[in-house]
Amino acid sequence: MIQRKHAHLLASLGVAAAALALAGCGRPGDGAAAMARGDAGSSDSSHAAAATNSGVDAVIAASVKAVLAGDSDPSLGRIDVAVSGGKVSLQGSVPNEAAHEHAIALAGAVDGVLGIDDRLSVQSANS
Repeated sequence: MIQRKHAHLLASLGVAAAALALAGCGRPGDGAAAMARGDAGSSDSSHAAAATNSGVDAVIAASVKAVLAGDSDPSLGRIDVAVSGGKVSLQGSVPNEAAHEHAIALAGAVDGVLGIDDRLSVQSANS
């Protein structure tokens, strides 16, 4: 079980590293060609900003997923995580209120998280 958690954590960190590396990538020569034309204006910078933001969001998502998957409560690893503009959306089902609060606290403690959109449901005692 511990080896599986470590393997999942390493895989998540690998995804985060790849997303961060790709965040700085654009199409080859776009920036240089625009500079040569003298039109490296808002269009290129807005595309770069969007790529950077999506790259940062991907890193945050991978980090939150890794933290949740690495927790001793296996139900947290089944929570769906999405990130947009630094706001983390948590969706899924947790077994009790303690797991609910713990998942929100873990996600909120990840670097770069600007807010939490809590879409988690707590399973009823009759489930």
